Amino acid sequence: MKQYTRKQLKEYARLGLARDLTEVDPDTLPKWYEKIGVSRGIYGMNGGLIWDKVTGEYGVILARSSNLFRLF
Repeated sequence: MKQYTRKQLKEYARLGLARDLTEVDPDTLPKWYEKIGVSRGIYGMNGGLIWDKVTGEYGVILARSSNLFRLF
């Protein structure tokens, strides 16, 4: 997996290249996805980028939330 900074992941969400999945309902998370990259900080993983195989769109998680650990 590729390493990203949190700033890069935030930029993907801001530009509309990826859908923000940080606070969505866990039932709406993609079921079939591919992990593209992660952002790591001093306390471990703090963000991630995935690609939804069904819809073909990217999703980004920007915080240490439960959704991050469900997908990664």
